[in-house]
Amino acid sequence: MAASLVVAYVGMGKPGQQQAREQSRIGLLVAIVAVVGIGGVWAIQQLPDVRSPDGDILRWPRRESFVDDVVEDARALKWIMKQDRASVVGIMAGTYMFMQTFCVPGSTALNLLAGAVLPLPSALLFSVGCAAAGATTCFLLVKYTAAGLVMRAIPEQVKKVEKMMEDHKSNLFYYFLFLRISPLLPNWLLNIASPMTPVSTSIFFWGTALGVLPASLLGNLTGMEIMQVGSGAIDSTRTFGILMAIALLSLLPVAAKRLVQGEPSKPEGVKEARTGPMPSQGVQRLSKAERRRT
Repeated sequence: MAASLVVAYVGMGKPGQQQAREQSRIGLLVAIVAVVGIGGVWAIQQLPDVRSPDGDILRWPRRESFVDDVVEDARALKWIMKQDRASVVGIMAGTYMFMQTFCVPGSTALNLLAGAVLPLPSALLFSVGCAAAGATTCFLLVKYTAAGLVMRAIPEQVKKVEKMMEDHKSNLFYYFLFLRISPLLPNWLLNIASPMTPVSTSIFFWGTALGVLPASLLGNLTGMEIMQVGSGAIDSTRTFGILMAIALLSLLPVAAKRLVQGEPSKPEGVKEARTGPMPSQGVQRLSKAERRRT
C-alpha cells in the first residue's frame, strides 16, 4: 500500500500512473472511513449504561418528537457524565467531527445537546471547534484523496464555486466568511468544492470557525432553553430576551442573501431610457399635423 501511494503521488502525466494515483487515493479514503467508523463503534461500546435513573434513554432525536428526544438525551448524558465526563465529551466531539468530515446532517442536534449539558462558554467552544476541525478534515480529504471524484460527480457546482472565489480573490477571507454565514451555498458544497478553489487551508479553517459561530451560539442557547422548558422554568425575562435575540439574529442571513441577490447595478455609461416620445417621432407627428392644415 505504501509503495502504491508513493508511485501515485510521484508519477505524473502517464495514463497508467494517473489511474494508479486515483485508485490509491480512493483506497486511502475508504481506509480512513473504515478506521474512523470502527473507532467510533468501539468508543460507544465503552460508555456506561445509557439509561438514567429516571428512565431516559440515549437515542438520536427523531423528527416527530425532536424537542422531547433532545431533553431525554440531555438528561441521560448528564447522568452518564457523572460517571465518565471525559468519555462522553470525547464521543460527542468525535461524532460531531465525523458528521462534519463526511457531510452527514445532524450538527444542529449536537449543538442543542452541547448547550443542554455543558456551560455556555464550553458548549460554544465545543461546537465551533468540532465544526471547524471536522470541516477542515473534509477539506483536506477532498484536496488530497477525492478531488477527481468530486469534479466528476458535481462539475457544474464546483465550477460555480470556483468562479465565485476567483471573482472575490482580492478579499477572499471575508467573502468566504460571508458564504459561511449566509445561506447562499450549502455547507456540504462549500466543504467539498473549496479545495478546487484559491481558498487556502488557513482561510478555510478560520473562516469556518468564525462563520459557524452565530449558528453554534444559537444552537447552544436554544439547547439551554429547551432544558429550562422541560423543567418548567420558561417564564422569565431572561428567557424571553434570549429567544427574541435568537429570532432577530436568525434574520441576518436572510437579509444578507437579499442584499447580494438584489437588483444589479446599471452599467456605467448607460443612461435611463426616456419615457416620452423620441425627438424624431415628435418632429414626424408635427410635420403630419402641418400637412393636414394645409
